[in-house]
Amino acid sequence: MRPCSIGTLAAVVFYFREQLAAMARAWIASATRGQHSRDGHLAWAVLLGTIPVAVVGLLFNDYIETHFRSPLLVATTLATFGILLWIADRLGRRQRDEYSVSWRDAALIGIAQAMALVPGTSRSGITMTAGLGVGLTRRSSRTLFFPARGARYRHGWMPTRRSRCFAPRRRSTGSR
Repeated sequence: MRPCSIGTLAAVVFYFREQLAAMARAWIASATRGQHSRDGHLAWAVLLGTIPVAVVGLLFNDYIETHFRSPLLVATTLATFGILLWIADRLGRRQRDEYSVSWRDAALIGIAQAMALVPGTSRSGITMTAGLGVGLTRRSSRTLFFPARGARYRHGWMPTRRSRCFAPRRRSTGSR
């Protein structure tokens, strides 16, 4: 894992440490003893939302890395998802908290986050857009899936054939 990914992961874990600990305890109780709680439901939702990113990352990471690098594509996705975030912020109902998320909502947010593998798509922005789009408040959109963000950094979370986190760093050949 690259130092920048480790630093970001550490910051995310530190900031959400209390929520992550509560979710982990509740998830273990749910998985081992069948105890249901709000934090356990939240943990399962985050895990479900991670599946689309894992599948897309495993199947298409190499293709995305080699074919989706054009500056025009990056500019287009940045502008498009910025506009979608603005629309979701203006039109979203913003009435539900993170504990009210359904399995469908978790899957939709996970699918949206898989789009963040395309350069120019902000992981934070797509999370907020999808959360607001399913009726979550801004705070809930942020807290529902951001704790798991650290595990989803494009090249820091799972090995792929050409993943940069396991490949040697390229040295600059240009002169300054």
